[in-house]
Amino acid sequence: MAPPNDAGDGDDDKPEMPVVLITGCANGGIGYEYCKAFASLGCRVVATDVPDRLRMVRAVAPHDGVAAFRARGERWQRGGHGGDAVGRPAAVHAATDALRVELRPFGVHVVKVVPGAVRSGLGHANAAQLAGGQAEWRVYREFAAEIAERARASQAGGATDGGVFAAHVARRVMSARPPREIVYGNMTLLFAALVAAPLWARDAFFAKRFGLDKMLPPR
Repeated sequence: MAPPNDAGDGDDDKPEMPVVLITGCANGGIGYEYCKAFASLGCRVVATDVPDRLRMVRAVAPHDGVAAFRARGERWQRGGHGGDAVGRPAAVHAATDALRVELRPFGVHVVKVVPGAVRSGLGHANAAQLAGGQAEWRVYREFAAEIAERARASQAGGATDGGVFAAHVARRVMSARPPREIVYGNMTLLFAALVAAPLWARDAFFAKRFGLDKMLPPR
C-alpha cells in the first residue's frame, strides 16, 4: 500500500486519498475482494491481473543506488500457509521476512499475510475443472480423486468467506500501526501446529490426508 506523496497541490487542508495497488484481481478471487475492501475504507484502488512480485519489489525498494519509493507507507503480500504442500508460498514467506527488515530503513513497512482456508472464485473454478475431467494427471492418474479432494478442501465446511478475510486484512493494513504478520482464516491453528511439528509428523499427516500413503504397483 503506497500512501500519497506529502507534496501537496496547494490544498493542504484536504487529505489525499491513500493509493492501493493490488495484483492478481480476477473477478471472484481474493484479490477482487481486496479491491472492494480497501475501496470501502476510502482508498483509491489500482488493480491489475498480472501478479508480478519481483516487479512490485523493484517498484518500492531502492535499487541501482536510487530509492524508487520516496513516500512512506506499507507493502504487503500474501503467501499460502505452512500447511500448503507447495514451494511457492514458502518462497514468498522467506522473501517477505527479508524485505521487512531490509526496507524498514526506507520507511517501507512490509506486512506478511498468512491465510487459512479461504473460499474464493479461483478455488471453486479449480474444483469445477477437476470435477469435469479436464485435467490429465499422467503418472498421478491413480491419485485423481485425492487431487480433487485437495482442491475442494479449502472451499468447503468452515472455510472463511473471501470477503470477510479481505475486510479483516484491509483493516489491519490500514491501521495506525500495521502488524508485521496477519494470520487469519479457518484452520490457521492446525496449520501453525503442522509448521511446528517434526517433518516426519507433517509428512505423515499430509500423506494420510490426501491418500499418498499407498505404494503404486511397478509399471
